[in-house]
Amino acid sequence: MAPPVERPLAEAVPYSGPLLTGVANDLVIPSLEQDWWAIPGSYSYEPPGDIHTLEVPEGVEKMVTLFHVTGSYTYVEPDGTPVGVEDVFTQLETAKAHYESVGIGADYVMLLVR
Repeated sequence: MAPPVERPLAEAVPYSGPLLTGVANDLVIPSLEQDWWAIPGSYSYEPPGDIHTLEVPEGVEKMVTLFHVTGSYTYVEPDGTPVGVEDVFTQLETAKAHYESVGIGADYVMLLVR
C-alpha cells in the first residue's frame, strides 16, 4: 500500500445550508470536508448526503477518475441553494448532444446502454 499523502492546504467553501431532503440527518454534517486525498489505486464509497469538493492538487498534469454512480448528484451553493442535478438521464442527454455534435449521431449512445 502506498504511504499516506499529506493533504496540501486548500480553501474550500463549506456547505452551510439546511439539511437536504430525503437524506438522514446523521449523514449530513455541515462544513465537513474529507481529511484525506485519494491517491493512485485508492477508492472511496460515498453514501447519500456526503458533501465534499473534488480537488486536484497543483502541478498534477493528468487525473483520471471513474465515478460509478447509482443515484444522482445534487449540486448546491454553500448556502444550500440547489444549482443542478445530474443523474443517468442527464448524462445520457449530454452524451447524445456530444455524439451528435461530432457527427456520430445521438442514437449511437444507446448502443452503449445494456
